[in-house]
Amino acid sequence: MKFFKCLTLFVALSFKLVAQETIAIGVSGIYNIPVQSIGFGVRVDVPVAKNLSVVPRMKYMPGFNSIHELGLGANLHYNLISNISKKGGATKIDLSKPVVYVSVGALYNNWINYIQSVNENALENNILPEIGLGFRTGGNRFRGFVEGKLYTFGTSIDVKGMESYVEAGILFYPFNPKPKKILKCQ
Repeated sequence: MKFFKCLTLFVALSFKLVAQETIAIGVSGIYNIPVQSIGFGVRVDVPVAKNLSVVPRMKYMPGFNSIHELGLGANLHYNLISNISKKGGATKIDLSKPVVYVSVGALYNNWINYIQSVNENALENNILPEIGLGFRTGGNRFRGFVEGKLYTFGTSIDVKGMESYVEAGILFYPFNPKPKKILKCQ
């Protein structure tokens, strides 16, 4: 119960801190390039500052892949190119501009069908630090995104042990106001 109270407080403060952006809920498809496996993800994008979001997420690679795994974690997204601008003291979102962001985070990864691998750091349960670059664009209620990420097993950054994946999906902004329709009388 305390968790839900804390989460509610965090969400409420997020609306006050960053009134120009709202929380988004997303779904995505994932492709792990070296392993050649596919899966899906879900996420919540919570803006906490003008160009910064916290993104708790889950990714799942089903059992028909050679590697069956589940990942839970969070990332920080920092906008390098933003669609937020200030005009006359008011903050405004320009939906015609794309957003480019850096993503840094970590996932707890459970390799469900674990077998010993060439990478000795890859275990049944792993912490995967990752870094990536993302692109987001779209309208008021729905925006598409594409991300490319690199991660490594364990705590050492070993270039030989790195894997990469691509994720693409849709973000839904349920708390954004509906656009006002102007009625014209003729």
